[in-house]
Amino acid sequence: MTLQWLILLPLASSVLLFLIGPRQRLLVSLVGLVTLLTNTRVVQNLPLHLTTRLWGQQWMLDELGQALLLYAYAATALLIVIAFFADQAGGFAPPAVAHCGLLSAVVLLRAAPLSFLLYASALLLCALTVRPGSPEAARGAARWLIAAALPVMCVPLAVALQQGDVTLPGQLTAADVGSWLVWLLLLSWWTLFPLDGTTRLWSKDRLAVGALFLWTVKDWTVLYLWLRLWQQYPALQAESPMAGLGIAGLATAVFSGVWAFVQSEPSGVLACAAMSALGIAVQGLTAGAGPAVQGGLVVLATRSLATWLSGAALAAWPLAAARDAASEVNAPRWRKPLVFGAFAIGILALAGLPPWGGLTAQGQILPWLAAEQPYVRLAWLSGSLGIVLGLVRCAWPLWHSEAGPSADPRADLPLLLVAALLVLMLWVGLQPQSVAGWLARLFGKLFPALTGG
Repeated sequence: MTLQWLILLPLASSVLLFLIGPRQRLLVSLVGLVTLLTNTRVVQNLPLHLTTRLWGQQWMLDELGQALLLYAYAATALLIVIAFFADQAGGFAPPAVAHCGLLSAVVLLRAAPLSFLLYASALLLCALTVRPGSPEAARGAARWLIAAALPVMCVPLAVALQQGDVTLPGQLTAADVGSWLVWLLLLSWWTLFPLDGTTRLWSKDRLAVGALFLWTVKDWTVLYLWLRLWQQYPALQAESPMAGLGIAGLATAVFSGVWAFVQSEPSGVLACAAMSALGIAVQGLTAGAGPAVQGGLVVLATRSLATWLSGAALAAWPLAAARDAASEVNAPRWRKPLVFGAFAIGILALAGLPPWGGLTAQGQILPWLAAEQPYVRLAWLSGSLGIVLGLVRCAWPLWHSEAGPSADPRADLPLLLVAALLVLMLWVGLQPQSVAGWLARLFGKLFPALTGG
């Protein structure tokens, strides 16, 4: 019964959270956190590499799958806390918890094509995290859903081409066609250029915790599914589609970074910076060389942490800038510099600036790309410059913005979260090699380039 409960408990809990309603945000947050904590304890106690037959399919948990689930539960719990402070917990927690339930099934299933199809339904839940009343976010979610749904049959078709005796005219092989079909799905699910604008719309005008969920949970899951598919069907590792995916990553890094300069809201700058960092990470992951792949994984990890940090800072900003309702005086002076500095550090880390670890990771990727793409250094620089200029452009109005009076005794709680994430960000920046080594050990079995295979 353990496997069933790992899947069914979050789904049942999400139904309960929907019934509780968005107004009871404290109760919704607590129930969501308890559910995730329970799943964490269960997945820690599951035996590894023990195959189980359930519902007509084989199920098994390996080290990487366990790490992904533990990460997803922890990240979702953190985002529920951020959503609580941003007054979005009622709309965010139910679909996010349900997503974690489906993710458990995706990771435990041994059939990679079925996992892809099941995760396609899980992606639909992400659109429900868009808070009503924001036309830009709703439009972005609608476009993203269309982009994610259209190529959903690519993986079954690719697998059918691999398994069947298909003869194609000319020099084109079935493996080549299957590889390009997988490329189309990855382009869509990672929302790389020209689809990257769909997720930027989610956070164009204000912080949307649903977008943070996409960038820090969904993108790691897509990577895991991709590697699982590679493991079962090695012929899909064609060179040309991977090169095409790297070019899409480069375009995402440049265009999203430059687009950050025209953003007028801090949340818009965060959205562009997160997408730009994803583009650089994808370039490293598709480079085919161990150091570059390791650098791509570190960029992806730094991106998640920096996104949490900047998102938590934006959620805490109204309380940091509020005035005390009783005395009509400003909040303690240390609040605004702390939150403002945390937001800025998160954006700079996404831009790949030192000493936050991004520059070291990019240095592992660049030599493998610059030989064939001499313009890549200048392209990355233009994207980073756009992000920095976007931060400068929104810094002045953000600093001088002032929230209404507040006598909330919990005003310092989100600041503690921001401070904890800031310390973690600084530690990772100072210890990038330890993070890189841990990721290499974790992904080594599914990523042949990391082990020289």
